[in-house]
Amino acid sequence: MKRWTSVAVPAALVALLIACGRPAGTSPTAPDSPWATASAARTPGISPSASPPPSASQSPVAAALVRCESFPNQTYANSQYGFTVACPSGFWWETFSGAAPGWLFGSRAVEDKYRNGYPAGQIEFGIRTLDSDTLGNWIDSHTGDPMAADGYHIWNSVSNVRDTTVGGSPAIAFDYVMKGPESPENFHAVALVLKSKYVFLIDWWAYANSGYASAIADIAKSVVASVAIS
Repeated sequence: MKRWTSVAVPAALVALLIACGRPAGTSPTAPDSPWATASAARTPGISPSASPPPSASQSPVAAALVRCESFPNQTYANSQYGFTVACPSGFWWETFSGAAPGWLFGSRAVEDKYRNGYPAGQIEFGIRTLDSDTLGNWIDSHTGDPMAADGYHIWNSVSNVRDTTVGGSPAIAFDYVMKGPESPENFHAVALVLKSKYVFLIDWWAYANSGYASAIADIAKSVVASVAIS
C-alpha cells in the first residue's frame, strides 16, 4: 500500500503495484505499509472537494476519496463484507481502485493535512480470504517476506499477540514489522472474521520521528471500537 512524492519508490515495491498504477497528481499512501502493494489512485477527474456524498453502502471497488463528514452518520458502511466503521472527524476516507495480490478490498483513513502529501501516519483497512482453519493460524501463515511476488505474506514478524473483541466478535490484536528502507518501525493491528470466510484487518502506524504515534493510536482505537458487523 505507495507514495509518489520526491521520495524514491523501491524497485521491489514497484514490481508489486497493481497494473492500473497511479495517475499523476493523486494522493500518496505511506511507504512500505500493508498497502505498499496497492495503488492509492482514485478516479481521475474527481477532485476531493467535488466528490459527491457516498451512498450508505459505498462500493468497495469504486475509487473514491471522500471527507469523513460526508458519510451518512459519519460512518462508512460496506454491505458486501458486512461491516460499518466510524470515519474520524477531520479525516478523509480513500477506497482503492484495485486490489493488490491477495487483497479483496483496501482503504485508508488519512487526516486532512496529510491527504495530498506524504503522511506521518494513517489507519488502513483490508479484506482477505480466510484461508486457514483459525484466525490465529491465518496470522501465522501470512508471516514471511511481504515483498514476495505472490502477495501471500503480509508482514515479516508479529509480536504482542492477544485475544480481544471487535464488534462483539472474537478478534486478535497484535503488532507487526515490515522491513524496508521506507517502512515505519512497527504497526499495530486487529483482525477479525467476517461472514465466516473473510478476514477484516485494521492497522495503524506512524513514523517514530513524526510525533504522530500517540495521536493516530488514540483515533484508531476509537475507530476499532466503532466497528459493527452485520
